[in-house]
Amino acid sequence: MLHLEMLSAAHGDALLIEYGPVDAPYRILIDGGPYFAYDDPGGLRERLKALQDSGATTFQLLVITHVDTDHIDGIIRLLQDPELAEIRFNDIWFNDWKHLEAATAGILAGVQGEFLGALLEHRDLPWKNHPNLSGNPIVVPDTGPLPVFNLNGDATITLLSPGLAQLDNLKKNWRQSVRHAGFTPGDRAAALAELEQRARYGPPPGVLGGTEDDSPANGSSIAFILEHGGERLLLAGDAWPTLLEKSLVRYAQEHESPIKVLDFKLPHHGSFSNLNKNIIKALRPDRYLVSSSSQYYGHPDADAIELILKHHEGDAPTFVFNYLSPKTAPWADATRQQELGYTVSFPTGARWGG
Repeated sequence: MLHLEMLSAAHGDALLIEYGPVDAPYRILIDGGPYFAYDDPGGLRERLKALQDSGATTFQLLVITHVDTDHIDGIIRLLQDPELAEIRFNDIWFNDWKHLEAATAGILAGVQGEFLGALLEHRDLPWKNHPNLSGNPIVVPDTGPLPVFNLNGDATITLLSPGLAQLDNLKKNWRQSVRHAGFTPGDRAAALAELEQRARYGPPPGVLGGTEDDSPANGSSIAFILEHGGERLLLAGDAWPTLLEKSLVRYAQEHESPIKVLDFKLPHHGSFSNLNKNIIKALRPDRYLVSSSSQYYGHPDADAIELILKHHEGDAPTFVFNYLSPKTAPWADATRQQELGYTVSFPTGARWGG
């Protein structure tokens, strides 16, 4: 069993993966959405509370793909939530300032990165404990095999993003944003002091995540293929299309071409700027997943869906949207589905957004 659930996360991502035995699955959490969606119906807090109440409190892995607020803020709120104190992560993947310094051959939300890094160290949480990491940066080398990580329960992660150049770009923007906030990158005491002054966590003023396809934060996204039992998921974060395309070529050389996946979680919430035809042609997904309520940035882009339909090969694809919104509702039109040869799914609980 390999299953991906897109939680309600407004314009962001909060993804719950279960794999292994149906009655006792292993779990991975990817991102937490923006701060205000944490308490939403169908959102992260509600889902984790249900798991905790059932006694399912252990996750194999927590991945914070990058520091944009629509991915990181819900995790910061989770780590400060006393009612979810039983939730445990065996390992946490997140590229902090100290890893950017180690990775450089070293943004928009560098301040949030400082808050999260300070919380992880202050609470002495497991952080990059995997033997293939040992606390080092999560990064794809420019040459050679893609990094592979074996997880409990016979699952494998193959890393696709970020590269060294992307982490170097993030480092420059991280330093600038943190100094603008009044403290020094890596100053854990200052970050904790700032966080403690907030009655309820919210992003710093003027910082709501970026939309540009050349955003340093998006480029630093941790993106990977998860495989279990011969089935695969492609979790793309907000990764840049140039790096994603190159990594998929390398993956195909090591495995198969085209690459068969159950689900392809589209990068950057279905932004046209984060896709190209070569990425689509490299894959054979059963389903394309879009996590977005269409708030703020109007994702998914119609051009992105049309690009997929133009270049998708194989059986008729299914698009899964976790919100019914002004940008997704038109794709549910039965006539359009029949004419263009695709199907649409709105998971149970999907609600109007945007």
